[in-house]
Amino acid sequence: MERSALPFEPMNSRKSGLNPKIYNSALKLLSIRAHGSEELRMKLLKKGPAEDVDAVIAELLRKKYLDDQEFSYMRARSCCIHRHWGRLRIFLDLKNLGVNDRIIEISLDRVLAELPEADRLQKVISSYQRLHGRPASIKDVKKLFDRCIRLGYEPEMVRNQLDSLFTSVPWE
Repeated sequence: MERSALPFEPMNSRKSGLNPKIYNSALKLLSIRAHGSEELRMKLLKKGPAEDVDAVIAELLRKKYLDDQEFSYMRARSCCIHRHWGRLRIFLDLKNLGVNDRIIEISLDRVLAELPEADRLQKVISSYQRLHGRPASIKDVKKLFDRCIRLGYEPEMVRNQLDSLFTSVPWE
């Protein structure tokens, strides 16, 4: 007996009233990586009409193959650990993937309780200094400051962490 390569059972007939092409495409996408319901919906709209896509999304939600809250939490956690992103950058990333603001806030609160932002910012600063050396001029400190801001950390927090560097370099 040959097993399916997908972790879910593909649909072969229209018995359930769902479009099998769209349903199987959804399962294939979900087998590659987790998706938010809106992100998956946008991808599936390329495969068929909105009514069929909405029916498939509803079925996947019913079967708990899709869970925006868990997706949001896992994505936020992954971005914290692997990409060293701050709260603002993660929020924008999840927002662009179509996750609800309330769900994003809950997920971020959960992740940041586990992985404090100040500790991660300090790791970013240390990593930068290991790679580029201690900033010798205000221009170098500004580069480090800008990098931290691009990673999504609050400017006030970055300024506080870099305060000793700002005061120790010449302002020429």
